[in-house]
Amino acid sequence: MVRIIQTGTVKAAGDMSVGGDIVAGILLEGASNDEVIRAALETVSRINIGSTGDVTSGGRMEVRGDIVTGVSVRLHYLNPQAPDRESFVAELQSLRATLAELQKQPQAPAEVEAAAKSLDEAIGEAQKKEPLGKLVVRRLHDAVEFIADAGKLLETADRLAPLVGKAISTAVVLYQVAQALF
Repeated sequence: MVRIIQTGTVKAAGDMSVGGDIVAGILLEGASNDEVIRAALETVSRINIGSTGDVTSGGRMEVRGDIVTGVSVRLHYLNPQAPDRESFVAELQSLRATLAELQKQPQAPAEVEAAAKSLDEAIGEAQKKEPLGKLVVRRLHDAVEFIADAGKLLETADRLAPLVGKAISTAVVLYQVAQALF
């Protein structure tokens, strides 16, 4: 598990009971040995996500779920420990929707378009009856690099930073899953 940058705080003056995780930054599960993953995480740490939220209680605090004051990657369809191709493709399409949001922004650099193209190619290949796994992994590798490059260019675009952080984080997780799946 990789934790990077703190974007918020959680404080309680009295007892605190949390039934889930507290994520006050960027949380990615998995190894970060791969150079592209390290570069993406370094980019996320430089993006000005700022303090995205604080949770404070003057007394006892009891939370039944998670507290997230940063960026947390929650895959909607895919269990990363037991990935299947159909769910993997659904997550790729969800990431593609996030990139589409970035593409609509007037400040979006060309790298966002390149990331979307790489992701479209990964989706197309992953949907084939007999996909070339190396091609899917390579296109995701490219997408992670392009999103990280876009993040470097958008460091001053404060309102886009959370969206870029989410896209990078999701792309990194899917890149890791692709390596195991194919």
